[in-house]
Amino acid sequence: MAEKRGRKSKYEELILPRLDEIKNWLAEGKTDKECAQLLGMTPKTFSKHKNSISSFSSTIKEARQPKIKEIENSMFDSAIGFTKSVRKAMKLKNIEYENGKKVKEEEKIEFYDEEIYIPPNITAGIFLLKNWSDYTSDPTILKIKQQEMKLKEAIAKANNFDLDIKD
Repeated sequence: MAEKRGRKSKYEELILPRLDEIKNWLAEGKTDKECAQLLGMTPKTFSKHKNSISSFSSTIKEARQPKIKEIENSMFDSAIGFTKSVRKAMKLKNIEYENGKKVKEEEKIEFYDEEIYIPPNITAGIFLLKNWSDYTSDPTILKIKQQEMKLKEAIAKANNFDLDIKD
């Protein structure tokens, strides 16, 4: 078998030896541009390898998956509302009096946890509905779906088939 001659590609030279490092960067949330800079190549070269080498592209997707899931979970929580424990500080003042005169004054800061409610974020809810299901608020698409339903009902009626649709 003939050995490949000539200069190694940037992929073989810069990416392959540091693949584990790249996976860690991506898992931390680094962008393609930041990874390219850390590798000492242009973002265009990084992108070229990502688009032309399917194994590299799937490695990138796989490395980013945990962060994407984390974002989805956060957005879901934001869409339905949630409670969160927040650490707050309170200034306490202790004043001592003797014979009606102030003798000693101390101030200290105490920390405490407070449970707060974050109300649902409607924009996050709409975004998730549009991306996770067939939900749409676009009047044109809603009209098309209504027409489609009427056609399905007509076809079912013509074939003596009950769609079991209730108004």
